[in-house]
Amino acid sequence: MDVVERADAARNRRAILAAAECLVRDSGAVAVSIDEVARLADVGKGTVFRRFGSRLGLLTALVNQYEQAIDRAACAVLDHGTDPVEEALAFVDVIFEQYLFYRPLIDALHAEVGGAPWGGACAQIRARLVDLIARARPDGDADFLAYVIMSTVHNDLFRHLAEVRGLTVDDIRGRIRQLAADLLTGVPR
Repeated sequence: MDVVERADAARNRRAILAAAECLVRDSGAVAVSIDEVARLADVGKGTVFRRFGSRLGLLTALVNQYEQAIDRAACAVLDHGTDPVEEALAFVDVIFEQYLFYRPLIDALHAEVGGAPWGGACAQIRARLVDLIARARPDGDADFLAYVIMSTVHNDLFRHLAEVRGLTVDDIRGRIRQLAADLLTGVPR
């Protein structure tokens, strides 16, 4: 039996998540305190704790929301009638663009717990990519290739390429796309 969320609880959840997202985008992860989120969402501090349990729970909920948005955006480019390589590359492009948009939220969670999330909607995204790769390259290890491609949007790598190597976002985007194309075709282009 599905539990239906009360209208006021749904409104509070949306307000709390919007407030936390705003704080992360404007001031980074450090600004996300339960007190400040409650103040911005116009709810009691206890409401935030009851709903999310902790600051980490709140940040995790934000990342889950991010992963679901990426999954929806990526699924929008799926068209099983097109060339599987082009479809997979379009999927990778969407993952990269969504990553750029949600990067502050990912940074916040990584600062809190470290590591890359591989569960929930992220697992669904990876599973969709595995399917695309298997169609594009039936002779390859689609599961491994999906991990390799998805690891290219890991925060530590992105930060290193941008800050240490001095690559622009467009450089990184192009190189990720080229790597994905090479992996999907088995032939460097």
